[in-house]
Amino acid sequence: MAVSVTIDDVKADGKLSGTIKSDAADTPGTYTLKVFAKDSENADPIATGEFKLNAPKPQPQLDQIADVTAGVDGKATGSNFAQGSYTATAEIKS
Repeated sequence: MAVSVTIDDVKADGKLSGTIKSDAADTPGTYTLKVFAKDSENADPIATGEFKLNAPKPQPQLDQIADVTAGVDGKATGSNFAQGSYTATAEIKS
């Protein structure tokens, strides 16, 4: 799907609202948004603006965790975590 825009509403006071839709596979970058009178897409736009489509942030995930022997320390590693402090818990699976 390509980036698309839908005009949702124009209020009596002239306030326009719309929705910009995109998929994760859409190309990040700066896009120009053009607003046209209905059925006048070949005419000059009534208004234009720009928005930046950012690449999706990768979700944090843990790497495969090796088996750990009771009484011996093991390692847990992961990727895509923002810098900061974290805590974790472990519980037996039922």
